[in-house]
Amino acid sequence: MPVPVFNALIQADVEIDLLQDMNRDKPGNYCTGLLYPTHGEPTLVEVPARLGVHSVRSPYDLDATVWIGLGNGPSASSFDADSCAMTVHRWPADEIQPLDHSYTIFCASQGSEKYGGGNHEQPFNDCVNKLTAAAARLWRGNLVVLRSSAHSGTKSRYDMGISDMSERDIYLVDAIIRGCATTRLTVSSLTRWQTHPRRPIRQEHCVIFLLLDKSRQFCVDSNTMAPVSPLPPSVLDTILASLPWPALMACAQTNHLFRQYAKRIFQRRLSRRLAYVLLGRVTTSSQRQATASAFLRLLETTDGVVTGSLPLALLTFTEESDDENEIDNINVLVPMHFTNEWFQFIIAGLGFNW
Repeated sequence: MPVPVFNALIQADVEIDLLQDMNRDKPGNYCTGLLYPTHGEPTLVEVPARLGVHSVRSPYDLDATVWIGLGNGPSASSFDADSCAMTVHRWPADEIQPLDHSYTIFCASQGSEKYGGGNHEQPFNDCVNKLTAAAARLWRGNLVVLRSSAHSGTKSRYDMGISDMSERDIYLVDAIIRGCATTRLTVSSLTRWQTHPRRPIRQEHCVIFLLLDKSRQFCVDSNTMAPVSPLPPSVLDTILASLPWPALMACAQTNHLFRQYAKRIFQRRLSRRLAYVLLGRVTTSSQRQATASAFLRLLETTDGVVTGSLPLALLTFTEESDDENEIDNINVLVPMHFTNEWFQFIIAGLGFNW
């Protein structure tokens, strides 16, 4: 029998049961965690200690299965922490300095396959899936995140203490879950494709798998303290430039190196789009960079925003398809008292005829 979608009514029933137990148990046997339910928004919930645990020393001493729901299948009698839990000490993954608090993610089993994807008892998790690329929205079951005490990576996952989470943690945890869910589901998609090679697989699944596989080999340059990839820079740039926007953002939040490349690709695409309208079809790289820099500086100093087709094109197309989808207009909204600055920039600076 499949696990029902975790809605507000079911959550209320669990909270009533926990409240009765909390009135009997001694203080310190509960901790506040962050629940990502299959239906609804992230919610702060109380997580009790596991049965028989009298001293809570880490998130692994708490019973996250109260909120996850194991169903009534063969896997309901046990919880495999190796495949259903992970602790993140650093984020992004190649960050030298550990986080002050570690975050431990507990989830429902994603299936019997090596990297998940086969557990059809659990409903899809809309809360997690909306954080990932549209083509990778396959996460199932509830997900609970718990936070350690402040230890800056100095303690093991079973002895790192526990502390209550708050709304301040949501932004960081969203980024961690986005990266972890994309990693797991991308590898899962590739694994299923290797078993059934005739099934279609999206290009971004392959390239993200390659990048994440290679990212395990990242090291840090002892002189510059910058992350170094085993892939040649030109290859890494080409791979990332071919990704659609959601996949590019997921990779950019994985480590600092990908983030640098993602920023560079976005700046390159934006400068080409701006230069095509402001300078014409034939331009050099230095001309594009100079014009884009002047445009963005003026945009910032005049409290302006760019709307319409240009930002939509940046979010819709990839760098490979930009040439096939030309945009011949730029829509800028600025306060009325800054219009003279823009007239001067467009007419006097760029030679436009009004």
